Amino acid sequence: WQRNNLWVLNEALSTGARNVTLIALWNGQRGDGPGGTSDMITRAGDRGAETRVLDTTALFNLAASEKG
Repeated sequence: WQRNNLWVLNEALSTGARNVTLIALWNGQRGDGPGGTSDMITRAGDRGAETRVLDTTALFNLAASEKG
């Protein structure tokens, strides 16, 4: 996953576009290493891309369904 994430990010940034935005569906939890959503969001931000996170926990009401 890490290699594919970096390739996609590099392709987007290498086009010369003035504005690149990463839109990520994410539950906010850290993964188990490089290549996960958290890693991609961090790398995109470090390279100047804007990031927009759609919180899957809120979108799919996961917190309420887990409580009962």
